[in-house]
Amino acid sequence: MSQVKKREMVEYLYRKGVRNVKKLVQLTELGKSAVYETIKRIKNGTDMKHGPVSGRPRKIRENNLNALVALGR
Repeated sequence: MSQVKKREMVEYLYRKGVRNVKKLVQLTELGKSAVYETIKRIKNGTDMKHGPVSGRPRKIRENNLNALVALGR
C-alpha cells in the first residue's frame, strides 16, 4: 500500500474515532512520527498531498513534444 493510501487510512480511522496512535501505527504500518504528522495535518485542515519537489523537471519525450506541437498549429 502506498504512503498516500496509508495516510488516507489514518485520516479515515481518526475521523471514525480511533485516537490511539499505537493502534493507528499497527493498523496502517506507518511510523509513529508519520501518524503524528498526519494527525497534525487533519487538525490544521492541511492537504494530505505531498508538497512541491525541488529539482529539474523531467525532459519532454519525443511523442509528447509532437503532440504539443500539433496542438499549437
